[in-house]
Order: sequence, then structure tokens, then C-alpha cells
Amino acid sequence: MQSLDDPDQYVQGSILGISLVAGYERQDLPTVFGQIGRIVGGTAEAIVALPARVPGLVGAVFLGEERDQTGPIGIVGASRIGGQILASDRPPITELAIFLNLLAALNISLFLFNLLPIPPLDGGQIFPAIWEAIKRGFARLRGRPDPGPVDVAKLMPVAYVVALVFIAWSGLLFVADIINPVVIQ
Repeated sequence: MQSLDDPDQYVQGSILGISLVAGYERQDLPTVFGQIGRIVGGTAEAIVALPARVPGLVGAVFLGEERDQTGPIGIVGASRIGGQILASDRPPITELAIFLNLLAALNISLFLFNLLPIPPLDGGQIFPAIWEAIKRGFARLRGRPDPGPVDVAKLMPVAYVVALVFIAWSGLLFVADIINPVVIQ
């Protein structure tokens, strides 16, 4: 028996030859920007929550626990989900819309993650430049000489540690996506 939440129930059945069909409609620009803002906000929240999801991911890989359907996935998992979307029995326009949404969400995630102010990422390059500009502005206001550039090389040990953590995280996601993949319903 299907639940009332199941959208396929409505597409499969009809009454007097009339059935409900999912449709797409154009949205105005403010609605689109609002939706993009919600997506970016939700993605930022998910990035902040990543460290808390590590134990669940370790459990899914090494302890045989069930994989969190809303948990992090790697490139293998994203490719698998893309294949599942395109292999579904939905109309082609629906498959394409869902697939493009997945692709957009993946790119937004990478964009926001790359802006984190840690050394190996672009945010780790932007943050020192902003700090340098702030220091230069305060020196100018106080009538002092330019303090000079920020020595980013001092952050290299932090960059090495963060890079090792990212490599370990990527490896864990890779193994999780192969051993215990996320399957869309």
C-alpha cells in the first residue's frame, strides 16, 4: 500500500480519465533568487555540520551501520546518484531537472567549501589578503607606515595538516560510497 506522500501514486492512478500530472512553471526573478538563497544557506549549514557526521560515516564504513541518506557523499556517490536519477522511470524532463539540480547543488557545495578560510583552499588565500588590507587601513588612519605584506608562509604547517585531513576525508568518502552507497528512494 502506498502512502499519501508518494507522488508516484497520483501519476499512476486516474479517475474518469483525469490524472494529476506534475508540471513545471516559470518563476519570477525574486522567487528564483529566494530559492537560490535557501539552497546556499542550506549548503552552508551542511558544510558546518560535516565534522559532526564523521562518526556516522566511520560507522557506515567499518561497523556495517546503515548509511545516512542525507549524509555527505563523495564524487563516486554523486556519480551513482546521477546514474540512478537518469535510470529512473520518470519522464525525461523530470530526470533532467533533478539531475541539473544535483549538479548545481554539487557546484554550490564546492564553491562554499572552497571559501573556507583555511590555508590550502582559496579562502585561505583570500583571508590573509583581507587581513593585510585591514592592517594597512588602520596604519594609514593612525599615520603609521605600511606594515607590509602578511607572511602566508607561516601558515604552511597548518596547510599540511588540513591537506592530510582532506585526503583522509576524501578516502573515507570514497570507501563509503563503494562499500555502503547512498541509494535514492
